[in-house]
Parts: sequence; structure tokens; C-alpha cells
Amino acid sequence: MLNTADLKLIKIITSHYWKRNEALSQKIEFGGRTYYNKFEKVDAMLSSSIINQHLNHEIEVAHSLINDRNQVENIVIDYNGRDAERFYH
Repeated sequence: MLNTADLKLIKIITSHYWKRNEALSQKIEFGGRTYYNKFEKVDAMLSSSIINQHLNHEIEVAHSLINDRNQVENIVIDYNGRDAERFYH
């Protein structure tokens, strides 16, 4: 799990966030494939209390990867394998 120092290294876009909403489940067809969007945009500040709720598995949230300059500064990999240390450098 991330600690506070690790979290500060990630350039998180905090002007808004995305919250999982199972009831939403919007169907999107793109490139011959079907996707289901289960997240809704929340136009509120992504605060540390919301991040803590996420880390405690109370809610599921995400932040945007593309910033206001149309750039991606971070890529996050969700790895559920046995050797997580291989991703640290």
C-alpha cells in the first residue's frame, strides 16, 4: 500500500475526481469493442479524506491522467503479483 511519501510523488489532478457508481454503467462502443463506464465525474476537490476512504476500501475513486496542458505526467500500474518490488527503481 502507498504511504504518504509515495503519494506525494504522484502528480495527482485534484480539481475533480471520478467515483465508481455501479448504477451508472454507461455502455460505450469504440473500435469494434464494447466498454462499460461505471465512473461518474465529481466536480469537487480530491481531498486527502477522499483518498483515505479509497485506501480503506470504503469507496472507489480515480483521478484524471491528462492534465490541463493535455499531458500525461504519471502512469500507474495496478500489479497484483507476488513481487511488487520489481516496479520500484
